[in-house]
Amino acid sequence: MSAPLRPRPTSAASSSPTVAVLLDTAGFLHTLPLTGAAARTARLNAWLHRRGAETTLLLCDLNPASRPSGAWPLPVRYLPYASVYERPDRLRLHLAELAPDVLVLSNTQLTVRYGRQLAEEAGAALVYEMHDDEPTLLRSIDDAGQDTAAVLQTAAVAAADGVITFTDRDAATARRLGATAVHVVPCGVDPGPAPRPRSSAESRVVFVGNCYYEPNRRAVRWLHEVLAPSLPPETVIEVIGRYPASLRELADRVRLRGPLRDLRSALETATVAVAPRESGGGMKLKVLDYCAAGLPVVGTAEAFVGFAETGQWAVEADLAELPGHVTALLGDEVRRHRLGRRARHLVEQYYSWSAQARAAHAAYSAILERHRAGTRGSVPDTEIRALAAEPPYWLREWRGHTTPRTHASE
Repeated sequence: MSAPLRPRPTSAASSSPTVAVLLDTAGFLHTLPLTGAAARTARLNAWLHRRGAETTLLLCDLNPASRPSGAWPLPVRYLPYASVYERPDRLRLHLAELAPDVLVLSNTQLTVRYGRQLAEEAGAALVYEMHDDEPTLLRSIDDAGQDTAAVLQTAAVAAADGVITFTDRDAATARRLGATAVHVVPCGVDPGPAPRPRSSAESRVVFVGNCYYEPNRRAVRWLHEVLAPSLPPETVIEVIGRYPASLRELADRVRLRGPLRDLRSALETATVAVAPRESGGGMKLKVLDYCAAGLPVVGTAEAFVGFAETGQWAVEADLAELPGHVTALLGDEVRRHRLGRRARHLVEQYYSWSAQARAAHAAYSAILERHRAGTRGSVPDTEIRALAAEPPYWLREWRGHTTPRTHASE
């Protein structure tokens, strides 16, 4: 039984729709994002809220090292595991109280299981933020769940009133799956002040990533097995981000630094950034972080999906060719500085979170208008909703090394 709804404005389309965003993750340490999905959700919605769209994050954080924090730049309500995965009645109460115009989900399984019903009970338009082409991602990492993922992603697209993707490539996938209202809202970065001049005293190659994520874990092993032996012996390779114990055996050639609260300072003292990714979906936040720090970037085509004119500000090559390009850049200070300046200019002009918040606001408003005009998604059938009860691949990874933690309070 749903709770009574708060009266809505009589205007056909509010200039600033109220937004509720449900994120289930293992990706925060207090308010510090440890994964790309967590970083995008936190930063985009903080900027959206700052721009006047009343935005609330409903956060289920399964990371045992996370704790509820009041230091968020937007309203956050913590949800326990059971309220999201087992008995969502309390989630329904939150939504009845908030009565959002727009409900945003990025978890495909939860969108299928109850996203449509939650949105209808709250009187909200349902937005599916599609982070990846999930069947293709799972195929690339040899995960057997790709066929199920294809069924569920198709169902999530059909359930939503609108789909948001990060890249044109994923937008094309969403349309192929049947979506008729698709909006591209890229990732962003807070550029911050201009980078400081770099010292050439030490050559440091840097890679940023959550290394519990299989594509990043493979990239780190490539750094150890392929890149490190090809570089001058005095070159330091650093990996910044959370990593499993299984990667500690690589410490003879790769410096594992773990997650850093001051990522920008670490990047500003690096020499070259690398993005050796052959799989993984969406848009790579690490590349934007590199660019904001004025770093030259060497990466594969997969690392630069969603970016334009990469030849102007980065070095794009096949994985086998990357070591030669990194070595060449380490020895060419003039070219490094030129690429770094162009990369910095790119994010200043096109990829600030402020700009992406404007794009998200426009997308939510357009989807809400369609919803109010009667163009709505459909409720998935019972069999597909039952299929969606299986945990997503990222949660299976986490269950391999930890037990979901239920927060004592919300």
